[in-house]
This record gives sequence, C-alpha cells and structure tokens, in this order.
Amino acid sequence: MLVIVKGIKMKILLTGSTGFIGSYVLKYLIDEGQSVYVLVRDKSKIFNSNHPGLNIYEGNINDADAIIRATEGCDVIIHLAALVQTTSKHPEDFYTINYRGTENLLKAAKQCRVKRFIFTSSLSACTYVPMPVIGEDSLVRPKKCFSDYAESKAMAEQLVKDYSDKNLHYTIIYPASVFGIGSLTDANGATKALSLYLKNRLPFLIDCGEQFSNWAFVEDIARGIVSAVSGNYVNQRYILGGENKTLKDVYDIADRISGKKHLRINLKSKMAEKLVWLIETSAKLSGSHPLITQEWLKFLLQSQKLSSGKAVLELNYRITPIEVALEKTLTWLKKSSEIQIKSQRLKILTSTKLADSELAGY
Repeated sequence: MLVIVKGIKMKILLTGSTGFIGSYVLKYLIDEGQSVYVLVRDKSKIFNSNHPGLNIYEGNINDADAIIRATEGCDVIIHLAALVQTTSKHPEDFYTINYRGTENLLKAAKQCRVKRFIFTSSLSACTYVPMPVIGEDSLVRPKKCFSDYAESKAMAEQLVKDYSDKNLHYTIIYPASVFGIGSLTDANGATKALSLYLKNRLPFLIDCGEQFSNWAFVEDIARGIVSAVSGNYVNQRYILGGENKTLKDVYDIADRISGKKHLRINLKSKMAEKLVWLIETSAKLSGSHPLITQEWLKFLLQSQKLSSGKAVLELNYRITPIEVALEKTLTWLKKSSEIQIKSQRLKILTSTKLADSELAGY
C-alpha cells in the first residue's frame, strides 16, 4: 500500500523543470515547501536556483549515473522532460529521449525505491472510443500512432505501466491543449497560434473553426500535477483540461479582450491540406521543422470534447475560466510584443549612432 501523507515534506525528483509546464510545477512544489531535486542540462535556466529547497543535478535523462545521483532518497518522480516537436530531422531522437529516457528513470526508480512515478503523457498517443464527451475510460492506445512523437509517448506510457508493482505506483497525466504565459515553443503551441492570430499572421479558420478542443491553462495543469504527488489514488490516469471551445470561440474571446477584430480567412479542409503541404515543403527546403504537418492537421481537426471530472473529484483539480486565463495570457503577449518592439528600436538607434560616430572619425 502506498502511504504518502498530505502536508508531509517529501523528496521529489522533477525532470523537465525548465520547460513550459515544468517551470510552473517547480514553482508550486517550492511554494509548498517540498524538497525538490531537478535534473537539468543547463543550470542557468533554473529560476531561483539558490533556494534552500532546491537541489540541482546537471545531466540528462539518458545519463544513467546522473539519474541515480538525483533519484537517491526520493519519494516521488515527476517526469515531464520530453522532445516535443511536430517533426524532427532525426526521428530516432523521439525514441532516445521520450522512450529510453523514461526507461532510464523507471530503472532508477526501482533501484532507489521510489514510491510514485508521475508521467506526463500526451493525448496524441491515444485514440478515442466515440463518446459525446471523452473521459479517461474512452482513451485507448491506437494500433499505430500518427507521428513519431505520439508513438514514442505511447511506448513510454506502456513502460510506466509495465514497471509498476506493489512498491512503485504510477499516475499518468494527459494535458489538454495547454496555453499560458511561457516561451512560444512547440510545447506552447496554442499560445504561439494565438500570438500569430493577434498579429494577423495566422488568420485561418478551417471549416469555419467549428471543431471543439479542450483549452487548458498551464497554471491549472501544473497545480494538478502537484496535487497528484499526494493524491490518495494510485495507478490512475487523469485528463487535466479546461473548457471545451471551438477555435472560433477562442478567437472571438481574444478579439473582445484585445478590443479589436482581427483578420480571419475561412478555408475548406481540402484547401488547408494543400496549404500545410506547402508549409512542409518550404520547411524541407529551408532545413527547418514545419509549424504543422498533414498528420497533425488531421489530429487537430478532430472535434474533441474532454472531461476533467475525474481529476476534479480525485485530485481537487480546479479550472480557471477561459476568459480569465486568456486575458492573463494576452496581456502578457502584448507586453512581450511591446518590449520586443522597443528592443528592436533600441538596436536600430544604437547601430545608427555607432555608424554616425564612426563616420565622424573620418
């Protein structure tokens, strides 16, 4: 039987602490007074690195020795580290990082007698039993995932279940379409899309934008993960989401908050497929990875209504109203954009002054 008592200080190993969700999880764990061990490749990316409750180990999830050092004496592992991209020049990287990295952590968990392993999976690693609203019981593993990323997460999730026994229990987390304040990486794709929409650089709605998605505020997800540390239920899966809204709904809210209407162009799905093909082709020619692929487009065009009812009941999960969460996020985006513009102007002004002073020397 797992005995983890709420309010008792624990030793927790957190991977992915410099990532979008992980940085919030780290903050909330420290706020709770937990003793947090982090495994990072670059110490400089850790906020509040001198905090007495924070223990930093340099290394990565494929460094077995570093993992053992970081895991020794820990009660719980929260595994968030992953390669999150639409695609990669080296597809094997998804398996090396997402699958093998998870396996290395599970081996260390066994060796160091960790009690609970909290794994952040992905809804892209699942298919759904048709239901009006999808809950955890509707999630099943597909025969074949639609991307290397999704397949690597599905394989890693199965590993977590396979390693579980009476001494090591698991909790599997499925974040919905996460958004919020944070770097505009692939892991924060929803906020990146909103940012481009507000700049009139991503005006497209496909089939009028009537497909439902579940929009989850990053702060809610992070707090849900922290709640899972001392949750009373073991070997469970939880969808951590927010409100079910169409893209049109979200754009309407964004327009109200910003006080202006933004450009919108409706595309039929067939036309969208052609546009994505052009995006993929352009990315291949430039040597970059595309903003979206055909496979991800098909996944995103599935209309999905999700329920976090189980997490609300068992983890005391709380959902921030989407208008409140979006207002906070869009305010930050506006300030970030203004700072960026001022920085660019300062660079131009500085370079102009330098050029003038150099000319004055002749």
